[in-house]
Amino acid sequence: MKTTKRANVFELVTNAICEKLEQGEIPWQRPFIKGKRPMNLITGKPYNGVNMLLCGGWSNPYFLTFNQCKQLKGSIKKGEKSTIIVFWKLYTKDKLNEETGELEEHQTYILNYYRVFNVTQCEGIDHKRLIELQEEYKTKSNQMLNQSCIDSFEQLTAEYRNKSGLDIEIGEESGRAFYMPILDFISLPDRKEFISDEAFVSTYAHELVHSTGNKSRLNRLGRENSKKGDESYSKEELVAEIGAGFLSNMVGIDHIENATAYCQSWLKALKNDIKMIVYASKDAEKAVDYILDYK
Repeated sequence: MKTTKRANVFELVTNAICEKLEQGEIPWQRPFIKGKRPMNLITGKPYNGVNMLLCGGWSNPYFLTFNQCKQLKGSIKKGEKSTIIVFWKLYTKDKLNEETGELEEHQTYILNYYRVFNVTQCEGIDHKRLIELQEEYKTKSNQMLNQSCIDSFEQLTAEYRNKSGLDIEIGEESGRAFYMPILDFISLPDRKEFISDEAFVSTYAHELVHSTGNKSRLNRLGRENSKKGDESYSKEELVAEIGAGFLSNMVGIDHIENATAYCQSWLKALKNDIKMIVYASKDAEKAVDYILDYK
């Protein structure tokens, strides 16, 4: 696995996400494929955090490294480009304690990466697991077609909504969707005010993710005191956007149209802070896991 300086890896990730945005693709709106997380074909291990955004947009959720493709008697199609997968690696080094004059062991996590290819970029793969997983994926996709995204979303988040103590009002006359941390309260316009069921679910999911940042839950810093336009506000909005994308994809929502201005606003924010997308994706995944694992 290739390693490089931490700052360069953050730049690689941010550049990859910005390239998608420049093409009008919102990476966090298609991190899954009909509810299937991107994963390694051989190990079956799903990719997490920002890797879900980096691997999104393909018609097939399975990926391989170059060597894994060769092991399966396959090859990479000519001209195909790889996708980076990032991971945190623990490093240990000696650091001088200026007070004692002695060397002490110091541990730190550094962001590293390796490269993968989607199976559609490969040819000649001989692996029964691919056939089995594709059949499983097809079955799950067909099941989603028989249920509305609203019903699926309500089932997915029912435990969290019903048992967390969160106050939710749908059909408020304010006509706005928002989460109020002080009151632990979500307000949503009536379903008929949205252009589609998909838009309603996406907005609902956005506010649910915000609610996980409450002090009584994951306590993401800065949410209560941040103001529109500042750094903490932008990061929290990105957390909610990414988390909403994860939840929406889980119930079969692939894509919601956004204005060019939307893409441009995130392009500017991500280029100003190359670490934002990595940490926001991590927080978004924690938020979604919190909602889904709620007891």
